[in-house]
Amino acid sequence: MNIQILLRQIRRVALGGALAGMAYGTLKALRTDGHQQVGEEEHFRPPADYAGLLVYRYGLLPKPGFEYVSPSSTAITGYPPEDYYADPDLDFEQVHPEDRLLLGDSRRFTRGPLVLRRYRKDGALIWTEQHEQPVYDGSGNVVAIEGVAWDVTERELAEGALRQSEGFRAVFGSATLGMAF
Repeated sequence: MNIQILLRQIRRVALGGALAGMAYGTLKALRTDGHQQVGEEEHFRPPADYAGLLVYRYGLLPKPGFEYVSPSSTAITGYPPEDYYADPDLDFEQVHPEDRLLLGDSRRFTRGPLVLRRYRKDGALIWTEQHEQPVYDGSGNVVAIEGVAWDVTERELAEGALRQSEGFRAVFGSATLGMAF
């Protein structure tokens, strides 16, 4: 990959593009005809890790399973990439039972972000936001899913506190306070 392509990816992020743009560019550079290029993973690992992104590729054919999981998975979920490679269902099992319906029976593809509650390896509950895109073969069949996820726990907790605060204000803001003598 030449420096101009890498600079275009960084510029896209810097100019207000989603962090997902860099991660998808990294994944695109990592594959050639659906297979990761040897040695390229090491070259592109730092940008994804420095950005705090969990980058992944989940192959659907011939056998479902993770083909790539960035090392940042350990910092975000507590699970190292090797755990994902060993258990193709690990990602689904981490998701809070009430949020599993958002995933559906099979992997879903949406243009927008998906925010899920999931359990870290240590049992802590976190929120992640993820973006996914399907990967097609020459015949138009979906053969893999590439995605990027990051921890948005602090944002979700702050938004929850704000909603709760606004709820209290709505209930008590219009109440008339009386004084007893």
